[in-house]
This record gives sequence, C-alpha cells and structure tokens, in this order.
Amino acid sequence: MSDKSKILYLLLFLGIAVGVFYYRKLNSAFKYLIILLICVLITEVGSKIIPHYGFNKNPLYILFSILHYPIFSYIYYQFLSKKKDFKIHLLVTAFLYYFFVVLNIIYLQPVTIFPSNIILVESVFILSQILYLFYDMLHHPIQKPLTQQGMFWVNSGSLFFYSSTFIIFGFFNYFKKYQFEMNWAYFILWLTNIIMYSCYLIAIIVEGKNKTKEIF
Repeated sequence: MSDKSKILYLLLFLGIAVGVFYYRKLNSAFKYLIILLICVLITEVGSKIIPHYGFNKNPLYILFSILHYPIFSYIYYQFLSKKKDFKIHLLVTAFLYYFFVVLNIIYLQPVTIFPSNIILVESVFILSQILYLFYDMLHHPIQKPLTQQGMFWVNSGSLFFYSSTFIIFGFFNYFKKYQFEMNWAYFILWLTNIIMYSCYLIAIIVEGKNKTKEIF
C-alpha cells in the first residue's frame, strides 16, 4: 500500500469518524454524506484487495458509480429552494444516466473494463447539480457567511474535483490502451480526491458545530 493510499484512507476514515461523532446533530443530507464516504472507503480498499484474489476490480467501480449518483443527488436535493424543479431534473438525468450505464456495459465498455464513460457522464450530471446549487445559493442567500455553511464546502470540493478530472476520465482508457505515461493522471486524481474529501470533512465539522450552537 502506497503512502498516497494511506493518506486517502486516513482522510476518509477521519471524515467518517467525525460524522459519527456529530451524527445525531446532522440533518439527513449530511448523514447521507457519511454513508457516501463509507461507500468510497469500501470501494477504495476493495479495489486494492480484490486483484490479489484474482478478480477484476472494475465491476466494483461500476457498482460504486450506480450507488453514488442517487446518494449524491439526494444530498443536493435537500439544500435546494425549488425542490420541485430540481426533482424533475433528477428524474430526467437519472433515467438518462442509468440508460447509458446499460448501453455502455452492453456495447462500449463491458464490466471488465474501467468504466470511464460511465464516470464521465455522471460527472456531467453532477456538475450540473453543483452549478445549480451555487446559482440557488446566490439567489437565495441566508444570513450566514459562506464558510460557515457546510454545503458550501461540499459544493466547492465537488466542483474542484469533477471539473479538474473531467478530461482525465474522458481519455483514461485511451491513455492506458496506447500505454501513455499515467503517473501524472494518477497524481492529479489523488490530489483532487484529497482536496474534495478535505472539503467534505470541513463541511461535516462546520455543520456539526452549527447544530451544536443551535442546541445551546
């Protein structure tokens, strides 16, 4: 296990631990954020263990992507002012996303291949949610500094990750097929993951402290 992997696992575990500590004080959106972190940790650890037993790890990434989209979408749904409009958006994008997942597995990338197409399409839909929430926050501000809003940190970290890795996921299998040097891509993916999950950790702490102040 590399030092980079250890740092990522430690950060994910820390986010989960802090989330469990504040769990009763958090709203349902942040409780689902903790579930999301648990899924990420299981996927990351599982992807390192599975190959040692002779199995392909790519089906695990597909399963994670299938679970990730509805959890992520639910978190965002809870913070939008116009839930009815966003609900329609979610239903349409969810249908398109899962329809594409099936087509991609059948015709483009079987389960034995890294699902870069699935991740790419999911990234597009997630970026639309991120921008939608920023737009909503600008037009429906609350009397609290942005840095004291947990969802601001979630949104910022997610925006940085998905906008920074979009091209990498788009060309990931192409780079591997033609044996391009991939160390730079793995480093960017690792670094952007660290930044995103650090933002998630800050978001949980901020939200937990906000709820504690409300109680007292």
